[in-house]
Amino acid sequence: MLSTMVPEHHKDMEHMEAYDMAMMLKEMFQQQARQERQEKGLKEKAKGRDKVAKAVVTITKLVAKVKPKDTSISQS
Repeated sequence: MLSTMVPEHHKDMEHMEAYDMAMMLKEMFQQQARQERQEKGLKEKAKGRDKVAKAVVTITKLVAKVKPKDTSISQS
């Protein structure tokens, strides 16, 4: 297993038993997966915020078009 690792991990794990090595690798991959999920979640939230911002701009423009120009009420 050690021969397939990058030198940094090989050096860190060369003194470990197979079980300990497997547990350390499992934790490393779980941590990497958590980071990737978090990054993906942040990207999805940013996309959602962009969509909401565009919708607000569109609604504001529509309201401006529909809003009466003269809101004063003439009294006779």
